[in-house]
Amino acid sequence: LLEIFLTFGAPSILQSDNGREFSNAIIAELKTCWPELKLVTGRPRHPQSQGAVERLNGVVQDKLAIWMRENGCKRWSMGLKFVQWQINVSIHETTGQSPFKVTFGEEPRIGLESYVLPKSLVDAAKTEEEIEEFLTSHEANDEDSLNRDGKNYDENESSIMKHLPETFIKARKEAALGQTRAAAKMTRRTKKMLIPLQIGQNYTLRVPDVDRGPADPKNFLVVVMAE
Repeated sequence: LLEIFLTFGAPSILQSDNGREFSNAIIAELKTCWPELKLVTGRPRHPQSQGAVERLNGVVQDKLAIWMRENGCKRWSMGLKFVQWQINVSIHETTGQSPFKVTFGEEPRIGLESYVLPKSLVDAAKTEEEIEEFLTSHEANDEDSLNRDGKNYDENESSIMKHLPETFIKARKEAALGQTRAAAKMTRRTKKMLIPLQIGQNYTLRVPDVDRGPADPKNFLVVVMAE
């Protein structure tokens, strides 16, 4: 958690379920480091708010198991960063974008294709001087091009910096629209599943885990007495 917080910043809210493991010394120590940090727990009788977290936990566990099997590793902690990266660069079904793009406004750069060095140069380069010579020539050509267009580096940098917030805003808006569509889809599906009942009809009522003991029934048969 410290590695994440000290890289991206500490969140103002930590959301968790009602398990005891989320009220231990680690959380208390985090609140000491960040007094403004607030821990919010889900409602015991309405655990749907934890659905996304639980699903993600399942995905992480599955991917960790695959990584450990493929790499012959018995320490699951060794694969955490690899699994984290794989999830962060994968397209999310709800937002239609990768978490990396939603956070940083652009897709991650992977491989030599993302940089200015041609693959042919990398394959043929024998010394550091050859690469430096190419980069120097490349920068000189860029500067000449900017001067011919009546621009300078400061103006070009300013243009790029103005464009960056637009990419962030666009990515966030697309993610928000995806979440809205997902919420509407879930509402429609729920309405189809929950058929209105009439007085006198009976149905099975599930008892929340927090309201029953180990030997108590999970469901009750009830009758609708009034609207």
